[in-house]
Amino acid sequence: MRVGAWVHTLGGGLGAMLGAIATSPLEVIKTRLQASHFKQQISSSTYFGANTISSVRSLAKQEGVMSLYRGLGTHLSGVIPARSLHFFVYGSVKSSLSEKLPKDSWWIPILSSGAAGATVITFTQPIWLVKTRLQLQTTHAAETLYKSPWDALVKTIQNEGLGALLKGMSASYLGLSETVLQFTIYEAMKNEIHKRREHLPGEKQSLGVFGYIGISCFSKLIASALTYPHEVIRTRLREQKTVPTEMPHYNGAIRGLVVLAREEGVRGLYGGMGAHLMRVVPNAGILFLTYELTLSYFSRHLQIPQ
Repeated sequence: MRVGAWVHTLGGGLGAMLGAIATSPLEVIKTRLQASHFKQQISSSTYFGANTISSVRSLAKQEGVMSLYRGLGTHLSGVIPARSLHFFVYGSVKSSLSEKLPKDSWWIPILSSGAAGATVITFTQPIWLVKTRLQLQTTHAAETLYKSPWDALVKTIQNEGLGALLKGMSASYLGLSETVLQFTIYEAMKNEIHKRREHLPGEKQSLGVFGYIGISCFSKLIASALTYPHEVIRTRLREQKTVPTEMPHYNGAIRGLVVLAREEGVRGLYGGMGAHLMRVVPNAGILFLTYELTLSYFSRHLQIPQ
């Protein structure tokens, strides 16, 4: 592995860990607001995100503070290698394309992020299925609880077959549009700011902490808001149990979106978006700031290429 690629891997993994821990309670709330099992509990204020903090307090009161971190272990075991792999592929492909295309070409972030996203989805799908199911079970559920991520994985395979591990994968591939849009906006804004600062001396050319946070949060906000429905149908697909004698209610990402829109309208397509944005936007800020600072540190102190 090239040392430069290793730095991309380290930055992505470290940023993912910090972001996931900081925003875990909102991840649990978001998943529940997207799930059909909890939709009757969703008020209109929660739907629009105005009552997300109250939802966090309510969950902590009813099921305990640790319920806010349900599935965090699984989430970390997925998000750290996923983001490490994502930024490794992204950095490697970006470096290769930069030698063949103009530095500010939009094709560089589009192809790099697309390749990285597709690779991560393919290799980490079962982890996200297990994480979603752990987050959706309640402390006082009548049905048998999953005792651990491994228990959830084994029971899913035993009860529904190996194919169940692929639930939501089609929606994840559909969600590549979010990844591509986010990275394209981010790189375009970063390149534009660098161009405007080329005449400045030394460190003043850098975006700085607030600059990186600002453009990463903005790019994530736009990308997530425009592509959000795929998040909901992905949760619904992972949530539903496979019954051999029955046709699944949501049969694939596209058909599932059609069914969801017909049955629940716009409210169903955008359920939990407030909690989702409150989590992923600051998460993106933490992730990209950590990533950029890691690259900057190794580049400056160890003369490692980015």
